[in-house]
Amino acid sequence: GLMSSSPVPLIYRAGLSLLESRATPPGKMQRRLIGEAQNDLLKAIRLWPHSCFADYLLGVTYYEAEFYEDAEDSLLHALDVDPQFSEPHLALGNVYIKLQEWDRALLHVNTYLAGTENAEGLHNLQAIRSRLQNIIENETISLESGAADLP
Repeated sequence: GLMSSSPVPLIYRAGLSLLESRATPPGKMQRRLIGEAQNDLLKAIRLWPHSCFADYLLGVTYYEAEFYEDAEDSLLHALDVDPQFSEPHLALGNVYIKLQEWDRALLHVNTYLAGTENAEGLHNLQAIRSRLQNIIENETISLESGAADLP
């Protein structure tokens, strides 16, 4: 019927699994919930290859599972599908922080902030942005000054 060919129930169920996994202590149960969410999202994407939201959620599940390169791929794909969708920028900021790619993290945090006037946790994000700018400036300074001058 209509429901069996629609990715919406799969995406919805994946979202619930992801929320439940965040309320579950780290361990086998949490990994199972994240795995279930991934399976549902991969099925949804096969049914509906142009769902930026399914790609975004899949990226989040990879991030939670600490597969940062896979997370990056899914989140970039979500932005290819819908460049106006701002949430993947925030998630990519988190991915690049984990990968210690500070410039790219800052780019995505800035893009998210530019597209979101009343972002949730705006103050927190601005603090993260300042921190990234400091890291980038200090890396540049430390590279220029040579290792002997490092604290």
